[in-house]
Amino acid sequence: MSREIYARYNSRNPDASMACQAAVSLSAALACNELMDEAISLLRHKLPVARRCLGRDDRVVLKMTECLASNILLVADEAGMTREDLDECEALYKHVLKTMRQVLGTAHPDTQRIQGKLDVVVKIRETERPGFQFDRDRVSRLLEEFAEREPR
Repeated sequence: MSREIYARYNSRNPDASMACQAAVSLSAALACNELMDEAISLLRHKLPVARRCLGRDDRVVLKMTECLASNILLVADEAGMTREDLDECEALYKHVLKTMRQVLGTAHPDTQRIQGKLDVVVKIRETERPGFQFDRDRVSRLLEEFAEREPR
């Protein structure tokens, strides 16, 4: 019973969208100040709440998902890319891309931007060597290109 009450409260809470937008803004500010771990932590904490309150396909939730994937990808280069990082980014981008294609169509600039980010993840995956190691030089070049296209 309490779950139903909580769900109803969150679905009627007009501030939920604003709170989620504030989380996206704060994570962007943290990322700009090179506090990527804090930005990722914030988005990982708030994303499930946003999905529950607003729905998986809400535009704010999609932006949070995109920001989380981008931040993970950028910080993974510094810490050393792992297969788990890549798998998480790929899954997040695929969800956002699928929804954007359905809502906006394939020709929309936002859809194409997400497709480009997913393409970078696929290219990084192609550098994988036995033992789940990645060609650090190629990954760094791909991520530099990615970072140049990333709006901040």
